[in-house]
Amino acid sequence: MEDILVTKQETKVISTSKIFQILTFYFPEYIKRRRKLKMKSRVLQEDSPETKELKSKDKEELRETRSLKGFNINSAIFIYGEKIALIKLVEKEPIGIILTDKTLAKDQSAIFEVLWKAAKE
Repeated sequence: MEDILVTKQETKVISTSKIFQILTFYFPEYIKRRRKLKMKSRVLQEDSPETKELKSKDKEELRETRSLKGFNINSAIFIYGEKIALIKLVEKEPIGIILTDKTLAKDQSAIFEVLWKAAKE
């Protein structure tokens, strides 16, 4: 997450709302810092009350959130620049890795855009 802030680029995020439960110690601060850096974010999550609550704060948190019905994952994918950050969101075993590869980032971005178009605004 720190690496994402260093890039100061827009992020595309495919995630679950569980990220706020798993990373409660970090995520609110990350959003404040991202906002201070004026970094925009587009987020895809499952259609849930938590996602609706997140969406209600989109404008103030420089974010656009969309939801997908029947979308159930246990991870988060952050696409930024030529990098992809993958975070496994399992309570007792959260783990993250960063991949730096222009082709992989471009492919993940293309997948994101297809899902973005299919998502509910």
